Amino acid sequence: DTPIPAIVDLGAARTLMNHRALDAFGGNAVAGNPASRPSAAHGADATPLTVVQARIAGFRIDGLSFPGMAVHVADLPVFDALGYRDRPVVLLGLDLFERRIVGADFAAKRLHVSTPGA
Repeated sequence: DTPIPAIVDLGAARTLMNHRALDAFGGNAVAGNPASRPSAAHGADATPLTVVQARIAGFRIDGLSFPGMAVHVADLPVFDALGYRDRPVVLLGLDLFERRIVGADFAAKRLHVSTPGA
């Protein structure tokens, strides 16, 4: 398992990764799914973006497992701004935390996430 940096964005409705992260996860565009065709979206600064849907086998964050799931893929301008232009990175959105309790300990720089339905 290769660690991939993740950015928690509780203002993002969906989890999104760049193309390098999709390659690292071994994911593929969802064949035959209309969502796998590029669609339009807008970044925080209203810049138009091209987003595609893909499927990955899943991943782990510490002791929490996130099994096979659909993800959205785009090379967001914020990834470049944060130094991830040529490296894999994932933006963790609210869809990932559905049915979970999330607590942030800013002093310790830790995010606490419960198991689903806890």
